[in-house]
Amino acid sequence: MELSGSDIRLMQEKRDVEGLIEALRHAQDPTVRSHAVVALSLLRDPRAFEPLAAALKDPDTGVGILAVGALLEIFGPRAAEPLTAALRDASALVRAQASAALASIRDTRAAEPFAAAFKLAEAGDPRAVEPLTAALTNASERVRVTGAEALYKVGDARAVEPLIAALKDPVPRVRQRAVEALGRIRDARAVKQLIAALTDPDRNVSHAAAEMLSELADAGAVKPLKSVLDGKDPNAAQLAAHVLYMIGGRDAERAVIKFERRRRKDQEKQERKNKGRR
Repeated sequence: MELSGSDIRLMQEKRDVEGLIEALRHAQDPTVRSHAVVALSLLRDPRAFEPLAAALKDPDTGVGILAVGALLEIFGPRAAEPLTAALRDASALVRAQASAALASIRDTRAAEPFAAAFKLAEAGDPRAVEPLTAALTNASERVRVTGAEALYKVGDARAVEPLIAALKDPVPRVRQRAVEALGRIRDARAVKQLIAALTDPDRNVSHAAAEMLSELADAGAVKPLKSVLDGKDPNAAQLAAHVLYMIGGRDAERAVIKFERRRRKDQEKQERKNKGRR
């Protein structure tokens, strides 16, 4: 079947779905088949389901990858069956795309029970708190992140304990959003946990913790922050010094000055050591 890109564009303009399906099935040129997939994706016609599912096994990997996107875009969760089959039969690159698409479908399905709560949170409605705290322990990473972001918008103290627990989430983005939500709520129960988050291995999390602690400016945080200054984590110590500076007060200022003097001495010592090696 000899067709060109111009033929596909004309079919799309005429909404000739059957013609596009025939092109996808029989065109010899993989570029033409690719254009057919894109056109079908834009037309979003339900008749394209079976042809697109078959295109997952197209001998051209590019066509298969486009078919994954088209199935997900048009049919959403309904595409799960052919995408799952593609994990067994398709090329390696198509399998990878299919796997990502299935993860997206799982996230969409996982988020459905929380849709009403997310909407309430947009308006700052406290009725959202209970279902949103449940979202923090959902198996879907996206749901947990969205749950923490929504709790930030609500700013209700009932979420403090669940958010503190979320600081141990294996996903850094979840921990970061939990830190930000705790900072917004401004509850004294969170101060100790935010200080501990200064040592988080992910810089986005530790810097968010420093920012929240600076905004809280809780004088009760000075003593534990001073302990961080003496710890073995230089990044956490630098962040703690910044927070102490923002909190202010004689005790905090003295601790920062002492820390900076010690840091300069350590730097000078290291410089002398480096010169000795030369």
